[in-house]
Amino acid sequence: MSIELTDKDRLFLANQYEILAGLNEGSAAEWYSELSRNLKDGQKWIYENQIKSLLSPVFEDHEFVLGVLSMFDALSRSFEKLDDKSGIEAEDVRYSGFDGNNEVEHLSFVDALFRDRRFVDTIRAEGLNSHSQRVGLYKRMLTEWQRQGKAHDLNRDQILGILAARRYPG
Repeated sequence: MSIELTDKDRLFLANQYEILAGLNEGSAAEWYSELSRNLKDGQKWIYENQIKSLLSPVFEDHEFVLGVLSMFDALSRSFEKLDDKSGIEAEDVRYSGFDGNNEVEHLSFVDALFRDRRFVDTIRAEGLNSHSQRVGLYKRMLTEWQRQGKAHDLNRDQILGILAARRYPG
């Protein structure tokens, strides 16, 4: 990632980091002061790396996450409408999060969606971290849901088909 800054951008940022250096103490003040100095001196390679350390990597898999949340929205809403719920538990159709250790980018995007008040009924604050990996499982389920035409009004057999994909990797 290359950061392109005009001289004016560098001056504004240098001044902001100089102010932050004055507002902080110890190593934080030193870090802000050094970043300000590198911006002023035009040490592009150094300030790019310092600024990169402030930024999280850009998350590219947002369509997958949005698909997963849409699928779970369809599953849970359809489940609520079913007269015959035999073989399906409410927990089966609830979104259970992404793993906070291995799927951090996915989890972070879901958290950002939740904070932005999107998919709040599907996500539920307590359901963000699954504490186990989910990407593979969700991909299988999503493939089955897509095969069914991404229906939002699912019948019992369709729900069971999606849930079966969760259980069987093949």
